[in-house]
Amino acid sequence: MKISDRLKWSSFSGKLFIILASASAGAIILLTFVWIAYAWIAIDETVHRDLKVIAERTAGEIEEYLSGRIETVIGMKELLSYPDEDRFKLALMLKRIELELNQYSNISIFDASNKIVASSRPDSPASIPGEIFGIVKGGKVYRSPLLFTQDNLPYMTLAVPLFWQGEVFRILVSDIDVIEVWNKVDGIKIGDTGRASIISEVGGYLADEDKTRVLYKQNLKDYFSLKKELTGNDGVENVRNWDGNLVSLAQAEIPSTGWNLIIMQDHWESMHFLFVMAYQAGFIMLAALLITYYASTRISRKFAQPIEELHKGIE
Repeated sequence: MKISDRLKWSSFSGKLFIILASASAGAIILLTFVWIAYAWIAIDETVHRDLKVIAERTAGEIEEYLSGRIETVIGMKELLSYPDEDRFKLALMLKRIELELNQYSNISIFDASNKIVASSRPDSPASIPGEIFGIVKGGKVYRSPLLFTQDNLPYMTLAVPLFWQGEVFRILVSDIDVIEVWNKVDGIKIGDTGRASIISEVGGYLADEDKTRVLYKQNLKDYFSLKKELTGNDGVENVRNWDGNLVSLAQAEIPSTGWNLIIMQDHWESMHFLFVMAYQAGFIMLAALLITYYASTRISRKFAQPIEELHKGIE
């Protein structure tokens, strides 16, 4: 065979190799990126769903702690049936409630004229502040903002109307210990960066592992760039903190208080499995490219060799 002919078949073999290798490599790379993009969306949705489930379940437990048992208390007929003269019996009953339902303390009963009838504590005030009395006398439940004792222990005050024949007959007032809510929030840990907080309707911290955020009345916007107020109904979104890091933030409303429980986790940590899958995909893609290179070389030679041998036979 002439040198020019050998060069021609060699060139044909090389072009065939390039076509086969390029087509195979392109398909592998395209499928890899499509798979990674799909995995990103699927894992992101899974993380958001899991965070939302945790937020909603925890918010429900806190709601039950703050308000669930009060229905049991106000359903006790003795709170209405005992006359004002039986103050001693009413006081014993309130002390029993305080012992059995330990989240409630300093329980008092007031009549419709805002005079104290009985209390579980001897040092209880003789009347309810006028603004609170007006709300409850109108048939509505009053819940105070988060308050603190002199030892910086959290609590809130609850005032509930007690009805008799459609009219507000008495008013039940009690302090609710919020330290258990703090402990529940502090106990939520997700990975290295996942944590929980409770914020008020205006975004103020009410519970957080970092107690300085609560005691110094810091706001969620002091740490995150939020485009809108949290309502407890928007589920999960990715937001950036002021350090520029992306954070997955789930929220759920605590209905009786108007507070929002939020669960947050660093987005890169929550997407950890995707990065592991991406590394694995990278190794698989590299191995596939090497196999493609070898296979393309073999195939191009097998296609070119018969033609070259036929050409030799003709000569």
